[in-house]
Amino acid sequence: MRYLNKIIFLNSAHIPYAEVKLDGNVHFIGTQGVGKSTLLRAILFFYNADKLRLGIPKEKKSFDAFYFPYANSYIIYEVMRENGAYCVVAAKSQGRVFFRFIDAPFQQDWFIDEHNVVHSEWGRIREHIGSKIQITAQVTSYEMYRDIIFGNNRKHEMIPYRKFAIVESAKYQNIPRTIQNVFLNSKLDADFIKDTIIRSMSDEDISVDLDFYRSQIKEFEQEYRDVMLWFTKNKNGEVPVRKMAEKVMNAYRDLIYTQKQIGEGRAELNFAEKQALHEIPLVKEEQAKAETERERLLRLMGELQQKYTNERDGLIRDIGIINDLLKKIREKRLHYEQMQIEEIIKRVSCEELLIQELEQVRNMKSELTRAYEDVLSKYRLLFEKLEADFRTFENSQQARINARNAEIAGKQEELMQQLRVEEEKVRATQEEKVQTVDNRIRQLRDEQAQCNLKLQKVKYEHPHQKEMSDCEDGINELRKKDKELELNIRQQQGEIKQLRQECEWKVKELKWEFQAKMETVRKERSAIEEQLQTLDALIEKRKGSLCEWLEKNKPDWQETIGKVADEELVLYNNELQPQLVNKEATLFGVSLNLTAIERSVRTPEEMKQERDRQQAARQLCTDRLTRLTEEEGEAVSSLEKKYSKQIHSILEEQHLMEAERMQIPAKLKNLQADYASWKTKGEEWKRGCTEELQAQLNEIGHRLYVAEGEKEKHLAEREKLLKACRKVYNDSRTELRKELEEFVAGIQQEIERMKQQTAERKKELKQAQENELNGKGADTVTIRKYDDRLAEINKELGYIGKSRPQVLYYEKDKEELFDKEPATRSRKKEQDAKLVALDERFALKKEKLQVQKKGADEHLERIGKELHLLEDGLNKVDMFRKDETNPDPESNASVNKEEPALDEVILKDKSHLIILDFGGGTDLAGLKEAVAAFEEDDKPYMGAPKIVLDGHNYFATELCIVNEVPERYLYAGELTDQEKKYAFIDGSKYYTPNSDGVPEDFYIYQECGTPVSEHEVDNTKRQWAYVKWRLED
Repeated sequence: MRYLNKIIFLNSAHIPYAEVKLDGNVHFIGTQGVGKSTLLRAILFFYNADKLRLGIPKEKKSFDAFYFPYANSYIIYEVMRENGAYCVVAAKSQGRVFFRFIDAPFQQDWFIDEHNVVHSEWGRIREHIGSKIQITAQVTSYEMYRDIIFGNNRKHEMIPYRKFAIVESAKYQNIPRTIQNVFLNSKLDADFIKDTIIRSMSDEDISVDLDFYRSQIKEFEQEYRDVMLWFTKNKNGEVPVRKMAEKVMNAYRDLIYTQKQIGEGRAELNFAEKQALHEIPLVKEEQAKAETERERLLRLMGELQQKYTNERDGLIRDIGIINDLLKKIREKRLHYEQMQIEEIIKRVSCEELLIQELEQVRNMKSELTRAYEDVLSKYRLLFEKLEADFRTFENSQQARINARNAEIAGKQEELMQQLRVEEEKVRATQEEKVQTVDNRIRQLRDEQAQCNLKLQKVKYEHPHQKEMSDCEDGINELRKKDKELELNIRQQQGEIKQLRQECEWKVKELKWEFQAKMETVRKERSAIEEQLQTLDALIEKRKGSLCEWLEKNKPDWQETIGKVADEELVLYNNELQPQLVNKEATLFGVSLNLTAIERSVRTPEEMKQERDRQQAARQLCTDRLTRLTEEEGEAVSSLEKKYSKQIHSILEEQHLMEAERMQIPAKLKNLQADYASWKTKGEEWKRGCTEELQAQLNEIGHRLYVAEGEKEKHLAEREKLLKACRKVYNDSRTELRKELEEFVAGIQQEIERMKQQTAERKKELKQAQENELNGKGADTVTIRKYDDRLAEINKELGYIGKSRPQVLYYEKDKEELFDKEPATRSRKKEQDAKLVALDERFALKKEKLQVQKKGADEHLERIGKELHLLEDGLNKVDMFRKDETNPDPESNASVNKEEPALDEVILKDKSHLIILDFGGGTDLAGLKEAVAAFEEDDKPYMGAPKIVLDGHNYFATELCIVNEVPERYLYAGELTDQEKKYAFIDGSKYYTPNSDGVPEDFYIYQECGTPVSEHEVDNTKRQWAYVKWRLED
């Protein structure tokens, strides 16, 4: 049944939005001006599409101006039909109202956006409706619209619109006129409405469309020829079509088995999808934890590197100080070794002995020269004066040397101070530059680490996860809703089937009850009819019979002969030829006392009255049968109406659910498109972020390379400047030393010259003294020896006096440097050991963290791959479901309901196509689709899974599933791909019985379902077990 279900106003007739349901008895009640007439005229416009016959007064606005004042004004009619509702949209374009048909129930979000604004552009509306739903072009002709609505659709161009008809009538013109009369006449009673409908339906004769019936006959002739092929034999006496039909039936059986396999596979697919949807949030949570752990490890590695750098720099600085100290010790030792400090110390240590010896030699000389004291005293004074002059000269010259030495030392000190200042200045300047570069390098390394961290985060980050999760939730909700609706529809179909069966059974019981009553009446009527037949026969035989003769010749015969004569054989026998005789009251000469016989004999008139009574009784039976038939019809009709009302109520709910379910694919497609869009946006964002971060890393790497080069340049420049400062210092010091040496050399030459002059004068004085002493008899040889020895001692004491400061410096250096060298070297060794230990400790910790980071990276990568596999699997499931070439038994249910029962089997051979009509109303649409692609030579294997081993076929026994191979079965190897080509299994290892010959069976270790009972296997619970395969019987 098709009917106008609801009407929706959008910005029409001063109504922003309103929905009015028209699916039952509707009463419009309200004061004047509330919109009753507005609504009725809009409803009437649906049926007559005639703006001039809507009852709009001339003084009011026109239909277009009142109902469609804006570009976004619409009136939508929702029409209910057997397989779901459709919509008729009325709108205005270019000043004229047109219609569009939408093959789906009304949805508010087609026309109204999220801000409650009605769309004015049809393109936006079409975009919201989607491409899956059929939308017709504009219907601007009102006559064409009425043809569509009332089913005048036999023209070729009207074929796409047939589904939108509410009735089927080629001569429908009186129908809208009747509806118009009913709507516009305010004073109507029921009789007037019935008369109006009768008049309107009989105004014109309905013509017969001969072309239509001609085409039907032509199709029937073709079908008849096709049927005759079923009985046509070839020259060999065979019926080819039947052979082909047998092949098709075999293929059909294979198809049924394959559909079963597909169902099991679908169950496994649904289970896997459910598992994936359950696992994805857990995997994402684990991924977030793994990312956090990886960030923690990266932070620890950075902290470890920073700590290691600081400690290592401190140790290297300490080792540098120690190395400088050791270098100074080596230089000092080399200096003292070159000046032969040990010899100097040895000579200085003999100073007291020399002083004692000097005193002894003087005393000995004094004893020897006491007698010549005057001579000696005179010459002593001369020698002392000469020595004093020389000392005075030497001291003056030494004072000049000391002064010049002090001057040079001051200049050297100034040079040293200047060197230190310059070095400090260079170090400060370059250190500042190096520190600046180091800070920049450190900052760049931090930026590099941050970029790497961001890159890793981007790799595993999903910016639109919430939107994608919302889409996934929406998809899951729609699928859940679809399954719920499917289940509810099946339940309702079951309820309808049960109600129909119950109704049929109760109707049969009711009919049996009435039939029993009617049978009783029929039997009664049959008995009456038999009596009537007997009466009619007797009355018919009355003419010329004994009875007629007795009526005429023997009054009161009923009391005499009538009591003993049989009615049928005697009284109504017309061959007895009765005559009157003289013997009274005798019967053939026998006198009888007839008062003893209580028998009444019916006269012909009584028999007629009896016939009339029987006829009346028969009529009563007939009337009772008629009444029982009517009562039966009324009872059956009442019972059927009772059940029909329940079934209709369930059907209405079913239609609504089917209509709701029909909308799910479009919504699912939109959500899947949104999901794909968000996923694409996420991938584009990842790609953009990755490219941007990689560019930043490249730039940072380049800047890091430049900074490290700049640091090396600054260090080299610092070393160069320090070398230049030291060179200036060394050159200046060398020049001062050379100047001092030249000055000292000049002074030494003068002292030496004075010394030689003094020596020559001493020699002269000594010779004079000796001559004078010789003249007085003194021992001059011994005196000369004493003098020579005194000169040697004085010379040695002078050397000691000069060398004593160097010894003091050496002792100071020995105490401060040489004696502490072992401790210094030990400290250096400790620092070196600390540096090595620090390097080893850092290497171990770094390696440990790198191992942990590698594990975290691998774990994160593994999680990412797992997540990718799960999401990719879901995408493939969605693509598989959207692929129209894949079988979808869930959608076949709704399709099959729309198709009529097909009594056809399509057989496709290499050269021809034959259609056979078997009759019987069998629905073979699925077979038709499956066999349409049937090719005898090239068809794929569609039988039960089998294994071909040594030319023998083996089939699986699903209920024979064990976890261990029985003892008598031994490992026989692995099946080849060719051997298990038709098995469709994962697993190759098989075990055969320990016996000779062809094995009757064997076990394969494969993936299979789990037995849940003695006769049932749950294929959603997958496991690896041993499955028995048996040899084909």
